[in-house]
Amino acid sequence: KITNQVEYDETVVFLTKATEIFNNNKIALMDLSNSDATSLEKNLVDMNEIITAKGSTNEISILVGTSLTNIATLQDLSGGETQIDILEYFDEIERLLNEAKTAYRSGNTQMAFDLVTEAYLDNYEFVEGPLGEVDSELVLKIEIDMRENLRDMIKSNESTDKVDAQIDMILSDLAQAKKVVPEFGTITMIILAVAIISIIGFTTRSKISLRV
Repeated sequence: KITNQVEYDETVVFLTKATEIFNNNKIALMDLSNSDATSLEKNLVDMNEIITAKGSTNEISILVGTSLTNIATLQDLSGGETQIDILEYFDEIERLLNEAKTAYRSGNTQMAFDLVTEAYLDNYEFVEGPLGEVDSELVLKIEIDMRENLRDMIKSNESTDKVDAQIDMILSDLAQAKKVVPEFGTITMIILAVAIISIIGFTTRSKISLRV
């Protein structure tokens, strides 16, 4: 039984993101530790099966714990050398929000909602850590304005002018965030950990199983 379809869908998004990150870095991770990488890969497959079957979140918790242990080992072995360009995430968020603005003005409410959700789940979630280290208030403000307020406005069919103003405010805050966040520094394993931690957060809140 799913008590919150939106959060269940977001759980699926995070699992997909975690699997994508793993697959994109599988060879390098296997080179670091075949046993940990193999364990992590199996855990992701098992989590997918449980979530698809709407199984027990207790089982998810165990798999998440094991996965985070695997990631910690891989991170130590990597020496923190694998980095990404954080600003690329900001650029993608800005693109998606501008597309959401266009979609909403065209009357495509669902597309606008989906674009904002993608901006948050697939991108902003992964810059919150680095940004939070330098400006915790700004990171929280952007999260609430985007994930909660903007999506609520779209679902409530607020006027296009109000939605435009909300998006413009978020874009302004993102521009400020880009000035203070380090351009590089978030390693792949940390992003993978964020995705996996988010899975347990959403499955717990969603109560996707009667067996919880």
